[in-house]
Amino acid sequence: MLKNSSVFDTCETSSTPKKSDSQMTENNQTDALKKALTQIEELKIPQHLQDTSLKFLLNLPSPTHLPPKGAALQAGIPPASQEVSDLRSFMASVKLTGAVNQIPCLLYWAKQKGEAAEADEKAVIELYRRAGLKPPKNVTQSIRDLCSKKYGRLEVTPGQSGYVQISRVGEDFVIHDATKG
Repeated sequence: MLKNSSVFDTCETSSTPKKSDSQMTENNQTDALKKALTQIEELKIPQHLQDTSLKFLLNLPSPTHLPPKGAALQAGIPPASQEVSDLRSFMASVKLTGAVNQIPCLLYWAKQKGEAAEADEKAVIELYRRAGLKPPKNVTQSIRDLCSKKYGRLEVTPGQSGYVQISRVGEDFVIHDATKG
């Protein structure tokens, strides 16, 4: 009787459809993603960071600008040589000296190339290095000066501490004043 029941048990299990390994891994990944998203929601993480984490968890390609909303350039990632030559030729055509003139040009170039709409101090230094220019001794002070009413070429990014973006005045400066010459 035991032999019959064990045969019957194996017949029953073989008649039910088995999940393939790929289905099991997809289910495990889906479960892990759901758990991660609930943890993110519980922590009250801002929406732009949630979007970035979701893209990371799903291994989706990021948009042409750096997430979120063109977040700061990541230092240490070597750019393509074409981009470096473009940046260097752009800065050579501008022929301006001083951080008050160069930083808006660098951020304008990054925005136009879809690299970043906003940048922090590290991103500005990285742009200087990629352009082959010596960064100012105190980048933070230069950024503060550019955000002041005197120049107004940069504006603080709302909701992101330490990040700035080029303002309309800064874009006009680059388009009309910096490229003449």
